[in-house]
This record gives sequence, structure tokens and C-alpha cells, in this order.
Amino acid sequence: MVWWKTTLLVLSSVLLALGLISMVAVIALGNVTSASTVDKIKSALSPEDSQKVADQYAQTYPCGVIGCFKDAPEQGLALVLLSKKAHDWYEGLVLQFVVVVLISLLLVVWLGHKWCGRLFAAAIPCLIAGLFALLAFAESAVLAFVPLDGKTYAAPALDALFGSFAVWYSIIFVIGLALLFAGFFVRKYEHRGVE
Repeated sequence: MVWWKTTLLVLSSVLLALGLISMVAVIALGNVTSASTVDKIKSALSPEDSQKVADQYAQTYPCGVIGCFKDAPEQGLALVLLSKKAHDWYEGLVLQFVVVVLISLLLVVWLGHKWCGRLFAAAIPCLIAGLFALLAFAESAVLAFVPLDGKTYAAPALDALFGSFAVWYSIIFVIGLALLFAGFFVRKYEHRGVE
């Protein structure tokens, strides 16, 4: 294989792994800021605190999500990142990462030398991204750092975040294993055809 093709194959594999990791992270943030998670948080609070959370979630901010990093509103950046506005922004980002993943996957298939190489080049980024499923075990460690009075409303948000990590990264890991085994199977038959 020519050097530039190999370089592009490696770069597209790296882009595929980063795209998968980022896509799942954005899906998880979208789940944390979903209305159902906010409802779970509100149910754990007093009626007046519940109303404050609902007001903060629905509040519109003078800046976009990215713009608030430069000029944070007086309420704080954290409230912007956990608002309905941020939730809608996360949902839009998911589609952009899906496009990145599909383009990088097409590049891997196009640049691969044989079908077994194409399958291996797609499997490795999936396996690497799938290892992030181990983050689900960090939920209890993160929750241990939350003060006792904050655990009632932090637990639903952390459940949504780490639950999404576990589900999506596990699915990606299983897809990576399937591609890896398919690559070994195809490799066996490709070598038979060469003999």
C-alpha cells in the first residue's frame, strides 16, 4: 500500500475513534439535560427548590452555549450547560458527530487494502472507544465526592450520565468485537484464495 494511503487510513481510524467517543459523550450530556432527568431531580427537592430548578432549566441566556464560555452570565456557566438551551445544542451536536463517524468509516472502507484490513481498521477504533464503558464504574466514586445534601439531586444526573456511557460504549465495544471476528474470518478465506 502506498504511504499516503496508509497515512490516511490511520488518520481516518483515529478520527473514527475520536468521533465515536465524542458522540457518546454528547449523547450522555443530552441525557443529563433531558426533561426526564430534570423531572427526577425536581422530584427529590422541596416544592420551592423544584420550581427554582424548573425556572433555571427553562431560562434563556443572552449568549449561546459556546459564547457563554467567553462571557459567562451572572448565574454561572454550570446552569447554562444544564439548561434546555444546552440540551438542544447537544442534540444538534450528535448529528454532526454521526456525520463525522460515517465519513471516517467510509474512508476506512475505501482506503483499506483487503476486506480483512478494512474490518480490522474499523474494529480497532470501536474497541478503543468501547473501553470507555469502564467509566460506568466511576459513578460511585464521583458520587462519594458530592456533599450529603447534594446527593439527592446529583444522583439522577450522574445516573443519566454514567448509564449512557455504559450502554453506548458497550454497544460500540460489541460492534468492535463483531468486526474483529469478521476480520479474522474473512482473512482466513482471503488467504485461501491466494494459495
